[in-house]
Amino acid sequence: MASQDHDDTDLLSHQQEQELLDEFARREKARSIAVPTNDLQVKARLRELREPICLFAEGPMDRRSRLRYLLSKLSDEELQNLGFDREEEAGTSSGSDHSDDEQTEEFYTEGSEGLLKARQRIAEYSLARAQARIEREHAEHDIPVLTTKNHRNRINQRLQVQTIVVIAGYSGPPLSCIVLAEVPQCNIQMTFKGDYLATTSFDTTWRLWDTATQQELLLQEGHSKEVFGLAIHPDGSLVATGGFDGIGKLWDLRTGRSIFDLTGHVKEIYQLDFSPNGYHMASGSADNTVRIFDLRAMKCLTMLAAHKSLVSGLAFYQGPLDTDHGPATTMDIDTDEPRRPTQLSSAGTYLVSSSYDGTIKVWSADDWRLVTTLPDHGNKVMSVDIARDGQYIASCGFDKTFKLWGADE
Repeated sequence: MASQDHDDTDLLSHQQEQELLDEFARREKARSIAVPTNDLQVKARLRELREPICLFAEGPMDRRSRLRYLLSKLSDEELQNLGFDREEEAGTSSGSDHSDDEQTEEFYTEGSEGLLKARQRIAEYSLARAQARIEREHAEHDIPVLTTKNHRNRINQRLQVQTIVVIAGYSGPPLSCIVLAEVPQCNIQMTFKGDYLATTSFDTTWRLWDTATQQELLLQEGHSKEVFGLAIHPDGSLVATGGFDGIGKLWDLRTGRSIFDLTGHVKEIYQLDFSPNGYHMASGSADNTVRIFDLRAMKCLTMLAAHKSLVSGLAFYQGPLDTDHGPATTMDIDTDEPRRPTQLSSAGTYLVSSSYDGTIKVWSADDWRLVTTLPDHGNKVMSVDIARDGQYIASCGFDKTFKLWGADE
């Protein structure tokens, strides 16, 4: 009797193991199926499978995931009949005597002539701006440490006293409207020269546009859920995107490759920003935290328990603008007048964050300590930014107002 029970247990264990292996195989197959990103095409494919084109409370991404799941349960022959492509694994062809010699062919998507010219142009001016930034850093390196410390202390003291300067609201119609896609567009940013702009979207992609021709140059996939956060590197060579999958990605505009994943957040990433020093970047998430990454070491430096609700906005102080090389990140120690290249910089010395908890917080970029909190916005703070001269912090809220915060002088 005991032997019979043992045999039954082994059989059940074997069945469970086989079911688990089958599920792993199905998931691997699902990842290899090219599923359309356009919601109308997804609905059309569901209709071909005689499945409901929409379920209750189902969004475009949920619908796309459902289509992928249904297709993964079909045989390869059925997939081919439906016109779906699937990458074949090397060595899976039965009856082939030389299957071990087969190699997976690398696949490239041909880019447009406009994309090639855009990448060449971005490479040209990003290299010049990177060189100018490094020269400024070398010049500042010779300034005594005590002088630098006193300069940073003065900045923090000025930031600690902030009062509301302007409160205003707007309830009129938009000045203009351009339809970019059939799904919600979440974020938009221009490159330094204004010749290209990037957008993020709920269809799990981000796109690069030519502002002169209003043509789409690049549609880039990579996230498994909606893409919301967006930032462009001060040199113009990199783009950072943050998704509802809790992952941030760093992209090289000159090659189109993803070069680094920003991991650590457990919920959606809503905001990203680069420091003007070129190697620090911040990410804000619905897990109420801000993470600081060092792009030189490709790792997270620190995690700030920033707010009591999701982080809706992030902004490093970028400094005065030099029309030739971007941020003229220098400042005279005594007069606070912008000068280059031998004086201290105020750019990148602090970071501001906003949140649905109704507060704005200012952080020192030296040690990532909290400098001050700007309260009483009245409701959810939707976004925050810093004036180029550093005199004002601007915020907008769910109460249909925007506010300017300035030093109490």
